[in-house]
Amino acid sequence: MATKEEEKITVKIYHGKYSINKEDKDPLYISSLAEYVDKKINEIASTSQIADTNRVGILAALDIADELFRIRDSKKYNNEKTEGEIAELMKLIDNTLSY
Repeated sequence: MATKEEEKITVKIYHGKYSINKEDKDPLYISSLAEYVDKKINEIASTSQIADTNRVGILAALDIADELFRIRDSKKYNNEKTEGEIAELMKLIDNTLSY
């Protein structure tokens, strides 16, 4: 049986260490997420004059959420475009087969 320590992974994000529950996730995946968040926070901190760690974290979270929404919207647009193209191809096939 795993101990509580074995179920956690420690990551460093913006000058702090955090113990994260693995919850059946790959430790490398969790580390990659933490590195990405750390990178975003450091980018925000280095390009702004904000000294408050909480504000920097919130701005980084908004930046990451913006990326997520743009990807999601792009995926939705691409799916809708693909569905439209498939419908057009189906019409062409139907028209060709009916001759």
